Amino acid sequence: METPGKPPILSQLNHANFNRLELKIRPLTPYKFFFQPPSEELFTYKLAEGVVELGYEVKKPENLLLLGLRSCDLKALEKLDMVMLEEPADPFYKSKRENILLVSLDCSEPSPSCFCTEVGLKPYPEEGYDLNLSRIEGGYLAEAGSGKGEELLKQFEDLFAGESEGQLEQRSERREAVYRKVKEAYTKPLKDLSKVGEEYFMEFTKRCVECSGCVFTCPTCHCFYISDYRQRELGGRLKTIDSCLFEGFQRVAAGVNPRATLNSRLRQRFLKKFVYFKQRYGEYGCVGCGRCVEVCPGEIDIREAAGLI
Repeated sequence: METPGKPPILSQLNHANFNRLELKIRPLTPYKFFFQPPSEELFTYKLAEGVVELGYEVKKPENLLLLGLRSCDLKALEKLDMVMLEEPADPFYKSKRENILLVSLDCSEPSPSCFCTEVGLKPYPEEGYDLNLSRIEGGYLAEAGSGKGEELLKQFEDLFAGESEGQLEQRSERREAVYRKVKEAYTKPLKDLSKVGEEYFMEFTKRCVECSGCVFTCPTCHCFYISDYRQRELGGRLKTIDSCLFEGFQRVAAGVNPRATLNSRLRQRFLKKFVYFKQRYGEYGCVGCGRCVEVCPGEIDIREAAGLI
């Protein structure tokens, strides 16, 4: 949804807010929260006369359609799948991923903070969508990317006209123009952060206030912590999103903290995106969406840390 003077955010679409639907600019809110909510209950228990009654249920969510995902958002979900569906798969995440329809869009107005081209992506989806919409003169060109997308086109075939001459060429021209716009903004290659020491990150650390806005708006950050609660005979276990920038993130038994300094934690975050994730999964952990750049109160720019600017 669009609010005057503010970046678009995700919201449930209804008749009341339909006129505020914004499709030109990618939303600031990441789509990951549909699959990894800020907090969710893993199980509950009840103590009754020395017997523990355990309550555990992986609920199957209702059918959900997500609209407006960009290429970076689709790639981010693919990266989350690599982590969360790797055996043993997270059953809560898996149940949410299986019952969803993804409708993506080509980027027509990329954000000034976007750098998807520098991490191997393009500002238009090539895979991972059920249905993709490309803005062309007079409307959108729809393309199914899965069986679910084809079913959607058939179900609402009255709303779609057949492809006319020149529309595919027009889409290609628009895609190439946006790609050049993003690509030409960067002339330097990505820096190999595995070869720099902790002192390299000190300039960024001086500006960090540990708010973790970068973490919570990042579509690929996935860390969480587990906590238990109990109120008399009732209790349960919660899974809550966490941030690698928080001081207690890696604290272990007896209070030992292998990354007690903010500089070491900020370095860990950057290396996770550009070194560690690639070592494990073969590609960067960053999709170049630029959300972290937009929300940082200390004006820390991940592109600067990665050597792009």
